[in-house]
Amino acid sequence: MYTIYPNQDKKSLFLKKFEEKAKKLGINSIAYTKISPKIATEKDLKYSNAIVMTIKMWDEIIKESPSEKAKDMNSNLYKKFKEIAFILSKYLKENGHCTKLVIPNEKLLNLPMIAQKAGLGYIGKNKLLITPNLGPQVKIAAILTDIENLPFSKENEHSWVKNYCKECKKCIEGCEEGSLQNHPSNLEKSAFNQDKCTASTNACSYCIEKCPFYIEGYFQIREKNLG
Repeated sequence: MYTIYPNQDKKSLFLKKFEEKAKKLGINSIAYTKISPKIATEKDLKYSNAIVMTIKMWDEIIKESPSEKAKDMNSNLYKKFKEIAFILSKYLKENGHCTKLVIPNEKLLNLPMIAQKAGLGYIGKNKLLITPNLGPQVKIAAILTDIENLPFSKENEHSWVKNYCKECKKCIEGCEEGSLQNHPSNLEKSAFNQDKCTASTNACSYCIEKCPFYIEGYFQIREKNLG
């Protein structure tokens, strides 16, 4: 997902150039949003406008069983993503803008929620962002900035994912650690126990591997459910 700019004013042209640079570096999708108090875990954020980005999680990580090898590959991906985000943040600064980088595993922002608010996807039962191009196979980062009047998304076209996930339990059944617990009628109340999740210790990704959005694809599932 990249923004369409009908009016080619100076800011639109700058953002278009920024997005083209991001795409060349390996960013999968970009969108913009304003930080709300329920998204921020830190109360005093200097900048309330955010550029939200996703990058593809490597297939090799998902196919590898939870292990030190998988953890090393996952760490390398985080390192690469951080380097790309730093380059993009530096580019904004060189063009006169202030920035604050928020990378995965930091607790400054709820990154899946901010990405959902930006319209990049919708949070599924596995508490991961479900995106149209890659399902849950993404990592998320954000650049907070002083740039005003960014092209914020007004609607989230992916909200149908919520109803699909209500009926699906594949990620819960696939989680060997029991970190996911189902709520039969309310997706938001489906519990996630961070202490039981081993994604950060051995790069477990069973909740991604078992997800229909990873196996079948977003558009195929949408076609079957929405026609």
